[in-house]
Amino acid sequence: MARSTALVTGGNSGIGLGIARRLAADGLKVVVTGRREDALTRAVTDIGEGATWIACDVSSKDSVARMAGEAVDRLGQIDVLVNNAGVMGTTRLDQPLSEIEPIWDEHFAVNVKGPLLVTHALAPHITAPGGRVIVLSSVVARTGGSVPGMLAYSASKAGATGLTLALARELAPRGITVNGVAPGMIEDTGMTGAFDEERKAKIRAVVPLGKPGLPQDIAAAVSWLAGDGGYVTGAIIPVNGGWVFG
Repeated sequence: MARSTALVTGGNSGIGLGIARRLAADGLKVVVTGRREDALTRAVTDIGEGATWIACDVSSKDSVARMAGEAVDRLGQIDVLVNNAGVMGTTRLDQPLSEIEPIWDEHFAVNVKGPLLVTHALAPHITAPGGRVIVLSSVVARTGGSVPGMLAYSASKAGATGLTLALARELAPRGITVNGVAPGMIEDTGMTGAFDEERKAKIRAVVPLGKPGLPQDIAAAVSWLAGDGGYVTGAIIPVNGGWVFG
């Protein structure tokens, strides 16, 4: 079936913007969400004709409910849902718990509860059969990160991976596929922009392809899952240059 509509959370920058660009180039009408209206405005200009935005905090059920209602009004149905919105902060055991706990809670609110809230709100409106749900995980769900300090991020992305598999079970009877994409080191994003050269060099040294990826590499995997990957569900596709095999 031809898919004509897509919603990308966190589609205003980095990997999310790369995904939104690719889906628009594939011919889909794209709605992007995010928390910053200025970034969203720039993003839809970048994506091009037909792209629109809706402000949304995916960690808030009220914000998600408003966004879902507006998205359905605009699109009618959701052919492709990409749960990309995420946060990444530093949490280490040598920090006081008073510092770790709020960061931990934010990571699970955005990276795990966020995809649940968005998918729950939009599930009745996802094309069935034939709809696609894609969740962004991370290589750190299996590695614990390239350096210490990834306690909250690694745990939350492992949670997102588990949620992806559970959603695949839930939605398979309706003919909707649910898969994850697990990026490795991806440059040109807000999350990796703060990495110093020493950290980047260490990552390059353990990546068999010897280089970081770019947002368009993740977008290509999402495009395939959103289109021809119709007999794939419950999979986590690693896009990491070989950093972690399998």
